[in-house]
Amino acid sequence: MSKLLRERQARLQAAKSLISPVTDQQHIDELLSVDSSNQSILIPEFQLATPDESAAERILDDLEQQFARNNLNTLIENARQQVISSVVPLGIGRKLAEHDQLGGNVDTTHNVRNEIYATEVAQQRYEDREAYDNRRYHNEHDNYNHHQREGAKQVKEGRLVDESTGTIFKTNDKGKTDKNLDHVVSSHEVHNDRAANLAGIDTADLANKDENLKFINASVNKTKSDDTLDQYLSQRSDRIESKKKRIQQLESQSNLSEQQQNELKNAKNYVEKQQAVDEERFKKLDQDARKAINSDVDKAYYKSKEFMTNSAVSVGKNGLKMGLSAAFGLLLSNFFNNLFDEVIDCYQNGKESDSLIQELTIRFKRIVQKAKEDWKPVAKAFAVGCVSGFLSEITTILINMFATTSKRIVTCLREGGLSLLRAIQFALFPPAGISAQQATHEASKILCTGLVITGGILLDEVIEKLIVTATPFLTPIANLASGIVSSALVAIVSCLAVYLIDKADLIGAMREKRTEFIRDELDSGLKQSLATNKQLTEVKLPC
Repeated sequence: MSKLLRERQARLQAAKSLISPVTDQQHIDELLSVDSSNQSILIPEFQLATPDESAAERILDDLEQQFARNNLNTLIENARQQVISSVVPLGIGRKLAEHDQLGGNVDTTHNVRNEIYATEVAQQRYEDREAYDNRRYHNEHDNYNHHQREGAKQVKEGRLVDESTGTIFKTNDKGKTDKNLDHVVSSHEVHNDRAANLAGIDTADLANKDENLKFINASVNKTKSDDTLDQYLSQRSDRIESKKKRIQQLESQSNLSEQQQNELKNAKNYVEKQQAVDEERFKKLDQDARKAINSDVDKAYYKSKEFMTNSAVSVGKNGLKMGLSAAFGLLLSNFFNNLFDEVIDCYQNGKESDSLIQELTIRFKRIVQKAKEDWKPVAKAFAVGCVSGFLSEITTILINMFATTSKRIVTCLREGGLSLLRAIQFALFPPAGISAQQATHEASKILCTGLVITGGILLDEVIEKLIVTATPFLTPIANLASGIVSSALVAIVSCLAVYLIDKADLIGAMREKRTEFIRDELDSGLKQSLATNKQLTEVKLPC
């Protein structure tokens, strides 16, 4: 209560103490026997109090200062809980982070193509793949032979297109063309595709898809060979220049042997065919072929029982692990908080028993009893942790379908996701008596603290490496030392972050809380004043 309000209450209380609620009958008789003509009864005079604006301002200033002191005291009192609530999850998070791995816990087609496997089974299956057999991808495959027949038919009709240039194939004097049926994505590349092996798909069928079989001239096909299109195009200019130099050397000679004449003829044909290549057209063919192949691989794998089973197991394990860690973290936090409370109580109020063993037993039972009473928050923490674990693992799997997540990203997704879910839960389902603004404000603290803990987990690894590098003699205790340093930093930064959020008050929650405090204090003071005034006015004077 404000100082000025307390002073006013004191004055009213003093006035109240001067009035006796019961008058002695003897005094009344004496008063009635006195001649009223010679005596007069003093009648108190009442007048309206004039408003004192300066006093009102002082009251408001005093209340605002009191609110600030209360808020600071609350922050200091909560600092211990904040430190414990930050350090305990950090320690648990460090243990969980040790099991995080590059690319997550489930194999994806994107990751295995980058030689990143989540399971040894999938990796070993690729190592044990059968050797490449050229016949399976060419003359022994029905679709390959079908395209050969269609190509021969189109040559006779004069409409077979050289897909590397976009021009119609021309026949020579013998009625033949220099066409080759090319695997746009080479059969060797498809055979050795880790994703296709992961999906368990027949690579011969995959390589001989319609989108991957195109007729191009023999010169380009032989030069391209088993290279990817990017590899072929990157060397194309140098190869052309090399052939041109050879042509100049041969043409500078007067007498060429038959072998040199054939070499000159082939070199000129090579330069002509290579220069005629339409790079953009060729790139489009490659993109279409890869898109068709990748689509078949992804459909086969992501609809497979293997992927579904591995994903379900991983999501379930991660959800359960996060649920248990969240519940265990809250239990530990409550235990340490209650332990500190008992130590402080013992110091301030003394022991409850002369026996040390009995004293410890009494206080430990009280700690256990409090833990039993707090089972609902622990159960809620388990549920929130499970949901967070489910969502973070699903998110990790989805991301790894397109990009590989590092160990740190996996950690951030797990810890950050838990903090985000807790913040959303608090904002959407706040405790009774808290406005939407205040709930959002408190949720921002939860999210911020969670992000600080996540940063602490990531920083812990960096600190440990720095300790090992800078002070090699501390290597045996580097893990312990980094844990102490990162825990201290997390505790300090968490408290500072909470204080700064309150200080910034971006959404006006603290302003609203301060207004409620001042209103409640004024209402309380006014009610007490009215009650005292009522008692004063109820005193009856004799007539």
